[in-house]
Amino acid sequence: MSLAPGVVLAQSETDTPVADFKPIIERMFPKSTVVGDKETDTPIPAWPVYQLSRTLGYAYETKDLVDFPGFSGEQMNFLVGIDTEGNIRGVEVLYHHEPIFMHGLGPQPFVDFLNQYGGHAITEQIVVGRSRGAGPNDVTYIDGVTKATVSVNIANDTVLVSALKLARDRIEAFAQVAASNTSCRTSAGAPWAKASMRSRASFRAETSTVSLAMFTDTVALVTPSK
Repeated sequence: MSLAPGVVLAQSETDTPVADFKPIIERMFPKSTVVGDKETDTPIPAWPVYQLSRTLGYAYETKDLVDFPGFSGEQMNFLVGIDTEGNIRGVEVLYHHEPIFMHGLGPQPFVDFLNQYGGHAITEQIVVGRSRGAGPNDVTYIDGVTKATVSVNIANDTVLVSALKLARDRIEAFAQVAASNTSCRTSAGAPWAKASMRSRASFRAETSTVSLAMFTDTVALVTPSK
């Protein structure tokens, strides 16, 4: 299976060697001078990224922070970069087993979908799909992928929920919120837990509602302090 340049797609759950991640992280942070070793002795493992002695941000694997199963039942894993202002610097595929992007549409539509996150702030309410008329003015809509609604909605929640967790733990400017106060849902209570047993039409409506409600509740909790 051919991949877009720069995309690492693991074929098993075996971790890609750390050395392979650093060039990708450097592309996410062009001004970086040092990408530190992955810090694994914390609740939120991540690679710190520096410009000389100044911290530019962090990169992390989503599988270390969330455990949402994909449409296939297997967890997706992305490498995500977040700067100290709470902006997403990039999202790269490390592993997935979504049939639509392996045997149907191919990998490029998934890569294109994930490329939309670069430059967006994690304080935005990012929802997959187009606006359907009157609604909140502070919602950011990104394009979905036809025939892959379930997969891209799960990918969206994987990226955003993990980014919120990283920010609350690692980025000093963001408020620290106790786990008991967050409304982020885990895979046990999320609608995609039984997605394979539902029609895509019903899943689309339910997931959109969950995504919007979740970020309405959580974005305020991570607004940078003045």
